[in-house]
Amino acid sequence: MGGRPHGIVGRQAEIARVERALADAHAGRPRVVLITGPPGIGKTALWRHVLLPEGKPDVATDADPAPVVVVATGDEAESGLEYGIVEQLLRRAPLDAGIRAELVPRPGSDPVSVGAALVGLVDGLELAAPVAVVVDDAQWADEGSLRALTFAARRLHNDHVLLCLTSRSGAEHRLPAGLVRLVDAGEGRIDLGPLDVAAVAELAEQSYGRPVPRRVADRLLAHAGGNPLHTRALLDEVPFEAAGSAAALPVPRSHASLVLAQVAGCADPAPDLAAALAVLGTSALVAEVAEVAGCADPIVAVDELVARGLVELR
Repeated sequence: MGGRPHGIVGRQAEIARVERALADAHAGRPRVVLITGPPGIGKTALWRHVLLPEGKPDVATDADPAPVVVVATGDEAESGLEYGIVEQLLRRAPLDAGIRAELVPRPGSDPVSVGAALVGLVDGLELAAPVAVVVDDAQWADEGSLRALTFAARRLHNDHVLLCLTSRSGAEHRLPAGLVRLVDAGEGRIDLGPLDVAAVAELAEQSYGRPVPRRVADRLLAHAGGNPLHTRALLDEVPFEAAGSAAALPVPRSHASLVLAQVAGCADPAPDLAAALAVLGTSALVAEVAEVAGCADPIVAVDELVARGLVELR
């Protein structure tokens, strides 16, 4: 349907903060950054825009070389895999195979010894560029890897290293307290909120290849809540003419399928509570939802819906 490729919009201030953190790392001032926000808000898009820019092969110079980016991604199904994140990072780092084999943690290894090995690795690197270590979806990273990374990050001095983590809002408690303190000490926390109407209008123009009226942008903002992922999905399905019509905007098929799959994966009576909330509207008292669902004790089910990001509890 649309015109130009989708690009990140409405995040100029946040982009500048990641760029400053990278510049500090390039100058030998190691930084730790934590990007938080709900699913689809653009956490990954933000760090990729700065660290892995597309279509900009000439950004690196001898005086300001592009960073060496090493990425690991947390996964809910692998959160119990011992040192899974550290192993991902080592396998994707520019290392000699022999050195990599020596550094991969053995089962039962102590996080302190693993972290010390990571510090030694950083000290031994002779790179002309800063190193950006990224842990995406850190809320699902295994505990051992997070503790090892915390140990290593606390011992970086004059190192050209940026440690960047992303986490869903409300899941920061799963990160080690020492790591969060490092983030806050360097003012490295970046909380991503919804896009404003100007950014939504820019997304729509990217998709349709032409500007949209302010009233259409307001309508898209209200429907998708300023979430970039949901807004893009909506724009991919709704033609330009339909976006400005009086007809109700649909729920994007991709989003509906994801939500239905998430609800189906919940234990009873959580699916009944979700259905009851959908009947009552976008918000309702827990007691009202429980009454409609016929659920006498909704607390555990509500907690599961919240943990899966399906509802918010206020």
